Amino acid sequence: MENYVELLFLIVITLTSFLAQNFWFSYIILESYFDDEEKTSRDQYNFYKNILIIVFCGFQLLCCSVVFYPNLFLYHETFLSILAGTVMQGALVYLYMFFYDEKLVTLLLVFWSLGYSLISIVKHHMHSLVSMMLVFLFTFVLIILNWYFKHTRVKWLYRRYNVIYSFIYSFAWSMFPLIAVNDLFLNKKYLCFLVIWISVWFFSCLIFLINRNIKGRVLEYNMRLREASIDYLTKIGNRASFEKNLEKSFQFYKKVNSSYSFALFDIDKFKEINDTFGHIAGDKVLVEVAKNSEKILFTHFKNSKLYRVGGDEFAIAFRGRSGDEVLPILIEISKKINSHPINYKGKVISVSISAGLAEMSTKNLVARDLYEEADNYLYYSKKNGRNKVTFNGKLY
Repeated sequence: MENYVELLFLIVITLTSFLAQNFWFSYIILESYFDDEEKTSRDQYNFYKNILIIVFCGFQLLCCSVVFYPNLFLYHETFLSILAGTVMQGALVYLYMFFYDEKLVTLLLVFWSLGYSLISIVKHHMHSLVSMMLVFLFTFVLIILNWYFKHTRVKWLYRRYNVIYSFIYSFAWSMFPLIAVNDLFLNKKYLCFLVIWISVWFFSCLIFLINRNIKGRVLEYNMRLREASIDYLTKIGNRASFEKNLEKSFQFYKKVNSSYSFALFDIDKFKEINDTFGHIAGDKVLVEVAKNSEKILFTHFKNSKLYRVGGDEFAIAFRGRSGDEVLPILIEISKKINSHPINYKGKVISVSISAGLAEMSTKNLVARDLYEEADNYLYYSKKNGRNKVTFNGKLY
């Protein structure tokens, strides 16, 4: 009776461990990759990465301790072997998924296989050694499969790559908890553990495959989203991201009763620069203006955002900043651009900007009102000699 209770306990612990790993790490992947704020997402990624590495190393040491010094754990050798092997398997499967790096985890697989093989030889567990040879075989198949897929792109393999890879990969890792308790199979009553292992293997394959697909789709979605929101030439926000974020951030700062300022500027006589020096020179001017502006912005207001909203027109959203705070920075940007002529094929191109600055007030009901006010001030600067900044109807 006690043996059956022990076996039932092992079954519950093993399956619970797998369920907890799969659902928890699935949540981590979705949470960190679907976060709106890039910085928050990066911080979460680093935090969970460190936790995962600590868990992996801890249970790896635990599993080694169980094999080398079983007496340290008294009568719980079997339980700890299964638990350590199971958690290690899950951690490494998700280590691969989290970093999306086949080389890293395949290397760990080889390393762990070598360790188990040496232990098997030292302790004269030849059936463990045979099992490890199977793991080596599967690892070799994984390496060949990965190389073949990347270099040939065979149609039938391309369609089934995730399925094949997940089954072989999960099988190779699920061998470890089985090997850790292989002495149990000398007793026929424990053969039912093989059924548990097969069930866990298929469950692991399923979750592994689902999450691999999710991870791939999320990465592809984020890449396309990033490409769609970045100006190809200047590498700053484009018109689409400007339209998307302006109203949302404006309403947020209005709701919390905080300051919010907005500036528009464009390059003076940019058409003449294109006509005189060519469009490639004009592109270089745009890049340099964006680079100098972003450098000053980052120095003073890290949460401000620079956009290229059209041809030679740029916009800056100063989040949580009043017009009086922003005005000196905008003047500094203007002076910086004006005092740094651009060299192009031995020719010197003098550049200046005209800007308009507006801040949120009771008369600005929506972000478009703020945009129009800044736009009017911009053209007021142009009409009054260019190379100026206008704020509240005054030239600076």
